[in-house]
Amino acid sequence: MEFGTEKISVLQRNLLKGCLLGRDIREIAAALSNVVTDGDITSGAEQIHPQWIEIYRKYSTRLQRLLEPADFKSIADVLGQLFQVSEAITELKPDKLRLAFLLGAGCSKPAPSDIPTVKELLPDLLERARRLDRDDLTRLADFCSEEKIDNIEDLLTAAQLGTFCSRNPIVLRLVDFLLKRSGRDEETAIARRRIAYADLSSVAFLQETLQGLFGLLTSRMLPAKPN
Repeated sequence: MEFGTEKISVLQRNLLKGCLLGRDIREIAAALSNVVTDGDITSGAEQIHPQWIEIYRKYSTRLQRLLEPADFKSIADVLGQLFQVSEAITELKPDKLRLAFLLGAGCSKPAPSDIPTVKELLPDLLERARRLDRDDLTRLADFCSEEKIDNIEDLLTAAQLGTFCSRNPIVLRLVDFLLKRSGRDEETAIARRRIAYADLSSVAFLQETLQGLFGLLTSRMLPAKPN
């Protein structure tokens, strides 16, 4: 079922006109029932006019008293669920207000932006990373491919943890303890210190890899045209 004003039949226009003029409640009930069960409307071949929502809102209490529960439900299931908003919203005048719309990331998926969704973003970035022919980015792309890692949020989480661990050996030892539950014997302590110093020496390498990856991310976003 599709709401709109372009594909409206003469019959629907006449029914709507009569209801807007204030017909008997039984005639309004019959008109609403006709609209929500019409084959052309339910199949999408014909649109249903948005003003039917206002008519339903205006008469819903009387309709519920008049109709059998099943008959009222057939109308409410179509029109009632579309009016679960504050009535104050209907009084706003968009042409006289400054409005801001908060949209999800998926709004930039269609053309002309063509920005991949979260699920598609990492494979897209890694494909572009390979073209740079940088050993660190190529190794990262190969690892993600071999391990079937395709969610950029997982990579960003690991990168954040890796940054903390590489900068601070205490954080690294704590993460090691929490994950492995290893003891405090001398051999374990020596191994930890070796790991800590080895990882601290790779800070610059890690930062360079992440900067390269995030550079690809921003270069994917900034030139995109707004939808």
